[in-house]
Amino acid sequence: MKLNWSIQCSTEERLRNCPAISLPYGKIHELPPGLKCPKLKLLLLLSNDRSLTIPDTFFEGMKQLKVLDLTNIRFSTLPSSLNFLSNLQTLCLDKCELRDIANFGELKKLEVLSFASSDIEELPKEIGELTRLKLLDLSDFYKLKVIPSNVNASLSQLEDLYMKSRFVEWEIDGNVSLGELKHLSHLVTLDIHIQDANILPKDLRFEKLMRYRIFVGDAWHWYGVYETSRTLKLKLNTNIQQFRINMLLERTEDLY
Repeated sequence: MKLNWSIQCSTEERLRNCPAISLPYGKIHELPPGLKCPKLKLLLLLSNDRSLTIPDTFFEGMKQLKVLDLTNIRFSTLPSSLNFLSNLQTLCLDKCELRDIANFGELKKLEVLSFASSDIEELPKEIGELTRLKLLDLSDFYKLKVIPSNVNASLSQLEDLYMKSRFVEWEIDGNVSLGELKHLSHLVTLDIHIQDANILPKDLRFEKLMRYRIFVGDAWHWYGVYETSRTLKLKLNTNIQQFRINMLLERTEDLY
């Protein structure tokens, strides 16, 4: 059905004054070209229909939007009207099928960006322009092969970085290097898997981390539920004392 059960039944006046809209997994097959919601701060659109498309102009009337959650949607390209959301602080694109997602250039106030469980092979270099970003979630990215170099180094305000995925192409063909993590001086949460211990920088500091799940070596998988906030799994062919990661040993709750 069309989006008439909650939007079209509302008067234009109500929409103009509406601060939040939540559409959780409704049977929505079609969206209008746009909504005039100048006071809208939060929009949740959680789809259970992958045939749903978002019109390119859909967000033009929502310039005060601060939180946008688009879950389980297929995108060939992100709507160009996303660039109207200059006040956006949180963007969740979880469980989405994503192809061209380079439309991030104008989201300068973005602080939270999540792609958890999404289908994406290459992270756009434009993410490096989001210098206010505090949380980046790349969890469960099983097709991710490319993270451009210098992306992490540009995100100097990052506090939480989740890379619970199969990404192993560190420093290969222009990909991001682990050394870029040195620039993240505010980082307090880190989920990461480093299959080859030989590429782990010996001077990479970890003492500010409060929460972490760090796997080093090729013997580990992300299966299962981790109930503790500090997990360390190590398979090393060398002395751990030469790596600063040994600073975490005393604080680790689960050690393998």
